[in-house]
Amino acid sequence: LSQISKQAKKQTPVNYFAKCRAQALLSLRKKASVIVTDALKASKLVNTIDATLDSTKKGAINEKTLRNLTLNYGAVEGEAILFLNKKDLIAFGDVRGTNEKKAVYEITPDSANPNTGIIKEGGLSVRYCLNKNLTACAGTAQTAKAQPTMFYGVPRCLKLDLFSDYEIAVSDDFAFDKLLSTIRGDVEMGADVVVPGGFVALTIAANA
Repeated sequence: LSQISKQAKKQTPVNYFAKCRAQALLSLRKKASVIVTDALKASKLVNTIDATLDSTKKGAINEKTLRNLTLNYGAVEGEAILFLNKKDLIAFGDVRGTNEKKAVYEITPDSANPNTGIIKEGGLSVRYCLNKNLTACAGTAQTAKAQPTMFYGVPRCLKLDLFSDYEIAVSDDFAFDKLLSTIRGDVEMGADVVVPGGFVALTIAANA
């Protein structure tokens, strides 16, 4: 669901339709992101490596994290992407060397879309994409269950299936008192990893 002001109807029919469609598709992308993330977390085809823990048994990011995760994939693929929570991207930026205290990782956001970009560490260059539906590794405590955090892999190793057409409907009744039109988009969809080892996850191991 999404909502827009009823004043949008006073624009041209083309602009009104385009605004409704854009809002509905934005909501669809958000829902699809949740479905994809849940599929990654639940898949038995995803390889895992244990995250480093600090002295308080919380996940930590250090100068070896990116290298260990990506090279555990078998090879640094040109099409592979690192999916991570924004808190972990900040944690990468905070890592400093022991001697000169310089930043270990060089982070360059994409100017067209700051949710994506490149992380460099020495000769290693990895594309990343932020996903707020993922658990952050940095600062997350161990629990009784293992917790997958960031994922590295080739996106096409996960398949998103649409089982119906995407339909858009608009109602003026739902938020009548707020002078808002409510846009509902609905579709039948599902997702799953389809390639064994198509992704590797950095996981906070369960408590012993």
